[in-house]
Amino acid sequence: MKSQGDLAFTILHSRGRKSLDLLASDTETRENWVTGLEMLIQDSVGKPYTKITDRYVNNLKYLMIERSRL
Repeated sequence: MKSQGDLAFTILHSRGRKSLDLLASDTETRENWVTGLEMLIQDSVGKPYTKITDRYVNNLKYLMIERSRL
């Protein structure tokens, strides 16, 4: 069994002044979250806030449409 330290991760926001501490249920879930968040950060560097949020909303719409087809 993994220790909680192996399953925990922290998201820093508000320019590092605030944090969100999370605990995944297993190592694979933790790695998926961390990898996905790293990809989002890399894709967002240097882009205006509106461009980032527009892309996020469009992706949500796509996911909702795909789920409705199931």
